Amino acid sequence: MEVFLRGGRAAAEERALLREYTRMEIRRFLAVDKVDEETVCKVKQLLCQ
Repeated sequence: MEVFLRGGRAAAEERALLREYTRMEIRRFLAVDKVDEETVCKVKQLLCQ
């Protein structure tokens, strides 16, 4: 998924969408209902290594 970061409101909306997308993917991957921000960060770090 390509993400183009922009300034201002568009960037904020894009980051929010990306966070939600990431949560959705992690939730599906882990088959859990609630994924907190800490888990998202840990998984992102693992994926980006």
